[in-house]
This record gives sequence, C-alpha cells and structure tokens, in this order.
Amino acid sequence: MKELSDDYDITVDNMFSIDLSAPIFWGTDYESKGYSLKESKFYNSKNVLTPMTILSNNKGKQIFWMKDTKFILEVEKEGEVEYFYSEKLKDLLS
Repeated sequence: MKELSDDYDITVDNMFSIDLSAPIFWGTDYESKGYSLKESKFYNSKNVLTPMTILSNNKGKQIFWMKDTKFILEVEKEGEVEYFYSEKLKDLLS
C-alpha cells in the first residue's frame, strides 16, 4: 500500500463499479475484514449523478476500483481524508 499522489484523478469517470464476479475479486475475503458492498452515487464530469458500487466499512474507509486497475483506499478520520493505492485489493483490506 502506497500513499496516492495529490494529482491522481479520483473521479467517477475513472472508476469501475465493483463487480465480485470479476476474476480480480475471486478469493477476496473482504467481509471478514469488515467491508461490505455499498451502492453510492457520485457526480461525473457532466454533473450527472452516477451510481457506483464500492467497498465500505463503518470505520470511515472506502475502496474504489479505478479504470487503470488500481484500488484506492479513502480513509476519513477526524475530518481529514487520506488516500492510498495498490494494484492488489488484499493490500488495502486491513
């Protein structure tokens, strides 16, 4: 897991909706790590509300699957937000 650079474009236009039938998710034990699938909505670059499935937990963490195949972990704590990434989902499920 590495810290994400500030210039990385985390927008819904660059995201895939998480689809657990995709081979990249096979064998991922996200539920035992406290995550669940969540239907969210984000505004895209055309200001259209776009549905997206993400992984989320109750501790201020969300995971997004990006079109460049990176997984982005958003950590919200005490009003601050930090972003990390990995090519492997398992790296972010802590």
